[in-house]
Amino acid sequence: MAIEDLNTDDLRSSLGIEIFLCRFCLIFILLYLFISSKALINEYLLEEVMENILKRLNELETKLLTLSDGRKVSYLDIGDPKGTPLLYFHGSPGSRYEALFAEKSAISNNLRIIAPDRPGFGDSDFKNKYSLHDYNNDIIEIVDQLNVSKFGIVGVSGGAITVLSLAYEYSNRLLFAIDISGYAPVHKTELSKIMAPLDKLFIGIGKISPRLFKLAHSYMGRIVRKKSPQKFSKMFKSAYSETDAKILKDEEMAKFFKLDMEEAFKNGADGPSWDAINIYSDWGFKLHDISFKIHLFHGIEDITVPLKFAEYKAEHLQNSSFTKYKDEGHFMFVRKFEEILSEVIH
Repeated sequence: MAIEDLNTDDLRSSLGIEIFLCRFCLIFILLYLFISSKALINEYLLEEVMENILKRLNELETKLLTLSDGRKVSYLDIGDPKGTPLLYFHGSPGSRYEALFAEKSAISNNLRIIAPDRPGFGDSDFKNKYSLHDYNNDIIEIVDQLNVSKFGIVGVSGGAITVLSLAYEYSNRLLFAIDISGYAPVHKTELSKIMAPLDKLFIGIGKISPRLFKLAHSYMGRIVRKKSPQKFSKMFKSAYSETDAKILKDEEMAKFFKLDMEEAFKNGADGPSWDAINIYSDWGFKLHDISFKIHLFHGIEDITVPLKFAEYKAEHLQNSSFTKYKDEGHFMFVRKFEEILSEVIH
C-alpha cells in the first residue's frame, strides 16, 4: 500500500501503536537496568562488608569470664563501649563471630554489643543437659559480672530462642527484644512438618537414638575442618533459598561461614548437638505467656526457617511487631542490621 493510500485515521492508529511499543520497550529496559543495578549494588555491598569482617576477625580480642559454677564463657565486646548494652545470640550452629555483622550498625546507633558463645561453642565450657532456663541464668550472671543492669537482646535463627526465653523469664531486665529469622516452637506443633530438610533429618535421627544425634553433629564438625569453604557451603544447598545460595557464592562469605562453623565445633559436638535438642524440644513456656514486646523480622524467601514460623509467633505472642523482607532469605541479617536496629531503637 502506498503512503498516499493511507488515510489520516490509519496513520494515527499506526503511529499510536509504534509509540506504545516504544514506551513498552523503554519501560522494560529501565526495569531490567534497575533490577540488574540493584543486584550489582548488593553484590558490591556484600563484598565490602565481608572484606571488613574478615579483616576484623584477625584483630578481635575474645574475652573470657568465669561463672559461679566454674565454667568459662567466651564472648565479644564490640561496638560503642559507652553505648546501650545489646546482647547478641548467635545461630545454631554458630559463634560469637556473627556479631560482627552488627558492629557497624551498633557504632552508628550507640550500642555496645556483648556476644557470648553458648555452652560448648567456641571457648565456652559445656554444661550437660542444660535447659533454656539454665541458660537464662547464665546470661543474667554474665551481665551482672559486667555491671549491666538493663540491656537489649537480639537473636538470629537458633539464637532467637534465647530472646524469647529471656523475654518470658527476665523481662524486667530488658530494654527491647529482636528476633531475626528465628525458630518457633516445633515440639508438638504443625510447624515440624514444614521444617528444612536438614532439621527433619536431625529430628528423625534424634527419635531413633540420642547417641546417633550427637554422632551426626560430630560428622558435621569433621566435615567443616576438611572441606574448602565453597565445598562446605554447597553441602547445605538444600537448606537454603536461591537468595541465600547467592550470598554463599561470595568467596569471603563462604570463608566466614566455614570459620564460624569451625568455631562452633571447636570443642566437639556436645554444644551444637544439645543446642539443637533445645530447639526441637519443649521450651518450658508458651508464646502467649510472653508479655514483653518482641520485634520479629523475617525474609519471605527463607526456607531454612520458613516464614510461617514468624507468622506463628506473631499470631501467638501477646505483643509483637512483624516486618517481612521481600527478596531476602535466612541470611538477611548480613545486609539488614542497620535497618533493623534503627527501626527498633528510633
